[in-house]
Amino acid sequence: MDAEQARMDAEQDQLAIKTAATAIRQKVARSWIRPVSASSGLKCTIQVRLMSDGTVIDAVVVTSSGDAIFDRSAENAVHRASPLPVPADKELAAKEFKSFKFLFDPDRSR
Repeated sequence: MDAEQARMDAEQDQLAIKTAATAIRQKVARSWIRPVSASSGLKCTIQVRLMSDGTVIDAVVVTSSGDAIFDRSAENAVHRASPLPVPADKELAAKEFKSFKFLFDPDRSR
C-alpha cells in the first residue's frame, strides 16, 4: 500500500469514527429521560464498554455531574440506547469503540 492510499484510509477511518461518535451521542440523548430534578448545564463522563455489534456491556459514570440522579439517568440512557451505532468495519469498531469514555451533555446533543 502506498503512502497516498494509507492517508486516504486513515482519513476514511477518522470520518467513520466521528460519524459513529455523533450518532452515539444523538441516540443516547434520544434515549434519555430527564429527571425532574435535573437542572440545565449538568454533564458527566461515562465509561462505556461494548460488544462488537454495539451492544452495551457496561456504562459507568467516571466523572460525576454532582447530581447522583442525573448521573444514573445518563447511565440508564446509554443502556436504553443499546445497541449503539458503531462503524461497520469490525476492526475499527473494536479498536475505537470496545471501551471508550464520552461526555454526556444533553444540552449540547440537541
